[in-house]
This record gives sequence, structure tokens and C-alpha cells, in this order.
Amino acid sequence: MSTSTQAILAAIKTRYDSSTGNAIRTAGATGFYFGRAPDSATYPFLVGNVPASLSEPTVGQGTTAGGIYNDISFDVSVYDDRRSPNRALSIIGEWHTAFNFADLSLASPYNLVMGYKTQDALVMEEPEQKGWHVVATYAYNIAE
Repeated sequence: MSTSTQAILAAIKTRYDSSTGNAIRTAGATGFYFGRAPDSATYPFLVGNVPASLSEPTVGQGTTAGGIYNDISFDVSVYDDRRSPNRALSIIGEWHTAFNFADLSLASPYNLVMGYKTQDALVMEEPEQKGWHVVATYAYNIAE
């Protein structure tokens, strides 16, 4: 059995690899990696991470008052080596279209309650890298 974190990562990868991810790839994304891109990665690419600051499981509310939720944060970053941020912003925009409030199918015994974007940031990379780093954070509430 997988953990809720493994279940959400698998569902994200499946959605990116499906036809839903076509617009992200058409916008220019050359690959999607977890943790770190390989040295051979071609710009622009995406990297997903689960920050260490995971919250404790919480008890559900309303109609799911008996359920236990795991709250998981997921950061997705676009790295681009162009001087203009436009391509990186286009890629993250397509990511938002594909993933914000998307119904992700999770492996049993997990069910997605809600997944949504909580913040965006646009950062210029170090001068020698001359590019852009766009990061978006998503919050996923998963019921067991």
C-alpha cells in the first residue's frame, strides 16, 4: 500500500503524462521531474517537490465529519533559460489550467477532497544562469 503522498505524486504524474498535459508540453515544457532535473535536462522543464512542512492529519468537517484528511503541499517549478519570463509564465499558466481544482484519481484507499493553487512566485535565476524560475504551490486534501 502506498502513502497519501505517494498516491498524490502518482496521480499528478499520470495527469501530466496524459492528453491533459499536452497544452503544458505545447507551451514548451520538455520534461517533468520529481525532486531534481537531471543535468541533461533541456530548458524549459518542470520539477515537482513535496516540501518538508506537511501538516498533521485533520478530522473532516460537514458530510465527511468522520473522515481523516491528510493535507499535502506540492510545489511545481518551471525553469527556463530565456531572458524573457513569458515562456515560463505560459507553461505555469497551462499547468494551472490542467491542475487547479482538477479531479485527480488516487489509488485506494485515498480519495481527493480538494486540490488548489495557493500561491505563485516568479524569481530571476542567478545572473550566470540568465533565466527564470516560476514556482506554484498547491494544497491537496486527501481523505483516507
